[in-house]
Amino acid sequence: TIGGIITPIYTSNTINVYDTLKSTTIVQKSHVYNYLQIPFWMGYSHSVDRVKYFIKGGIAYNYLLNKNDPEIIYSDENANILDVSKKTPDRAKNNFNFLLAVGVDYKISNAVTFSIEPTVRIYTSSLYDRNAPGTKRSPYAIGLKYGLILTL
Repeated sequence: TIGGIITPIYTSNTINVYDTLKSTTIVQKSHVYNYLQIPFWMGYSHSVDRVKYFIKGGIAYNYLLNKNDPEIIYSDENANILDVSKKTPDRAKNNFNFLLAVGVDYKISNAVTFSIEPTVRIYTSSLYDRNAPGTKRSPYAIGLKYGLILTL
């Protein structure tokens, strides 16, 4: 006590603390999946002078032919590997998707036609294994085809 007031006294020592984790390595690999796609389209078109309007829709079946899922290989003589985790679920062997396209063809000449076609593809199920957690969402794709059609 100092002058009747209780005064704490602190004793401290410097202690060096070392982290056992010197570095973390994150390796990302490219996965390649090859599908055979069998589409079935139905459509309607209407021509007015040089312009042809069309709409078409259908369904496509996709079958996984082969895949390249590279393994992660890491080596360091000064490191202990604690965990190698595969976070990508397996792909589904097959799936279906709905197809829709609307387009316009403009005949520039008898041999050349300009075409533009917005497209939509909606999958009926996930691209991943149906038993994998968190893979229940069905993807979709929106695209645009355009180009010249040459008639020989």
